[in-house]
Amino acid sequence: MGRGALLAGVDPALAEDLAAIPYSSSITINLVYDESKLGPLPDGFGFLVPASEGRAMLACTFVHRKFLGRTPPGKASFAPSSAASAMRHCSPSLTKSYSQLSVAS
Repeated sequence: MGRGALLAGVDPALAEDLAAIPYSSSITINLVYDESKLGPLPDGFGFLVPASEGRAMLACTFVHRKFLGRTPPGKASFAPSSAASAMRHCSPSLTKSYSQLSVAS
């Protein structure tokens, strides 16, 4: 299903406007660690990675700080995200697993 297709029958003009917005797919995973095994983390709810760094990761959310109660006590949960195009940096097995989960746009 193409961009804007869901709205085409409801509001064709809005569907057309939305279809014109450039976008890229992104990947977000969740990592959970024992908090006692981690060193000190920066203050805040996560961080952004400047594009000038040339890294696959664009940002990381400290889920255990941003959404209290979503992580078990004593655990730290992180949600790093990257552009789907960064998958070229990943192992073939991870890329294959992601491809099987993704939905064609």
